[in-house]
Amino acid sequence: DLVRREHPPRLSPSGVTMSSPSPFTITLFLVLVSLTVFCALPIARAQDAGEFDDDEFEVYEAVPAAAPYQPQAATEDEFDDLDEFEDGAPILNTPLSPAAAPAATPLKPPSNKGRKKASGPRRTWFSWIPMPPPFKGWEMETVLTAFLILFAVNTYIGSRTNKFIALEFGKAVAETISADFAKVGKQEMMVPESYHGFRIVATGRRNCFGMDAELQLTKRQELISWLWNYARGTQVPDLLTIDVAMEKISPLAFALASRTVSGSIRGEDEYKDLKNFCQQTREAPAELTASHVVFSDSMEVLQFCLPKQLLKQVVAVKKYLRLIHITSTSSRNTAYQHTLRFVFRIPPEGQMDIVNDFFKLVFAYIDYVPTIKLSALAEKKAVEKRHNLQKKLRNTEEAREERLAAQDAAYEEKMKKRRLRLAAMTPEQRAKEERRIKKKDQRKQSGKMKVVLG
Repeated sequence: DLVRREHPPRLSPSGVTMSSPSPFTITLFLVLVSLTVFCALPIARAQDAGEFDDDEFEVYEAVPAAAPYQPQAATEDEFDDLDEFEDGAPILNTPLSPAAAPAATPLKPPSNKGRKKASGPRRTWFSWIPMPPPFKGWEMETVLTAFLILFAVNTYIGSRTNKFIALEFGKAVAETISADFAKVGKQEMMVPESYHGFRIVATGRRNCFGMDAELQLTKRQELISWLWNYARGTQVPDLLTIDVAMEKISPLAFALASRTVSGSIRGEDEYKDLKNFCQQTREAPAELTASHVVFSDSMEVLQFCLPKQLLKQVVAVKKYLRLIHITSTSSRNTAYQHTLRFVFRIPPEGQMDIVNDFFKLVFAYIDYVPTIKLSALAEKKAVEKRHNLQKKLRNTEEAREERLAAQDAAYEEKMKKRRLRLAAMTPEQRAKEERRIKKKDQRKQSGKMKVVLG
């Protein structure tokens, strides 16, 4: 019996419960709101000479002209008082007679003849956009408000679309997974991790500790990400990644990768075994040569990992298959070294039933891989490769530790000599030497500082 059943899984009829918005989405929304407020301010610009509004001079035209000033003539009593001043006579600001007073000129308002009338509505950063009269002068606010509305609508529609895809996927595979595993999920079969990430965890099956299926959908709810991918002309597909922790397999490393990912897969940290043990081979089956590339530890491993009974299933889903990775030295999780990984592209809407073939292929490999028994020579070579790699890594680590230990010993010796030298000095010499050492250490520390821009 393949299944050690505990309780049947269930799929929520109400769909997948969505988690709270991601910090990135909240931050981006706040930035856009702040940008809207900032850009709503008009551009400060100085008025050119001669650009005035006719209404500015109405206040001058409304004031009547002042009457001419009529000073009073000085009397004889005022001249009699001059004898009281010994240092000189006071200077009178008034003329002696009305005839001597200058004629007062009435005030005239400044002329606005030839001056340009002030421009109309205020200018903003988006004033160049043609707008209808009701929105003239509010181009920036209108554009950013429309963008925020589009952002909110896209977030809602994108998240609902991903939720619908996940729910359709869960309904398609619920029966298949529950037939092979005793326990699927906890309360819900599918656990949402974000608006575009969903996970299924299953345990209770022979030959493996468990299965972790991650549904990574396109970030349809993020408008900026969608626009960026559209501008670059790239399309991010919906992916299904299935990881299986095996109980025991022979020492081997194998990968069947589509040509779209074969160029970069060996450089990733999750697939270090392919770089350390495998080589690309041209002896792949003819049915997969045009679309996929094979990395194998040896020719014997290639023949074992692509047997005829499984090759038909692989060819049936090769249109959606991106990767099959079988290894006994996994770098993804140190707790489980023997792992299988399958990566598929999610089919379009209306063709979701084919995902059952994905899981059937995974279950077939779970049952088949433990039965692989390499020849004595092939197993010996595989063990030697892994032993040499571990020895190399161990030697590198030991050399690093020895180098650090030597540096620590040299530093301790230097500090010991310094303490002995200071102990032999007088208090004045010791204080002076300590100040010198402190300044020297500060210069060293300042020399090590780096300024990082950007």
